[in-house]
Amino acid sequence: MQGPMPPQRRSPSGWGETPPEPPPEAAYEAELEQTRSTPQRLPRSPREVRRRPAGARPADRPPLPKRVRQESLATQLKEEAAAEPAPAPQPRAGRSPEEARAMMSSIQQGTRRGRAEALHDEDS
Repeated sequence: MQGPMPPQRRSPSGWGETPPEPPPEAAYEAELEQTRSTPQRLPRSPREVRRRPAGARPADRPPLPKRVRQESLATQLKEEAAAEPAPAPQPRAGRSPEEARAMMSSIQQGTRRGRAEALHDEDS
């Protein structure tokens, strides 16, 4: 610690706000007594904190909104999407098993070669 704490300011701050007044001792004591007399059961585990009956929600919160697909889409885009059906995908020419094997072999060889060159570059 570098030194004693400066005294607390009672004047308005530089932003024009006045610091809040501490509560009177009698009100503070009454509030403290009320919290002591109210039994408070602490949750035993994090799972217990999260557990709620199905469909139950706190009374002070409204339900979460449901997502509507493309709801905030611009009207021009909505009209275009409704007018044009999606084109059917073009059929691809099938590969023979030998062509697929050759392609996968080339991919594996390239991967091995790249890893070997990276390892060689790290060593030097």
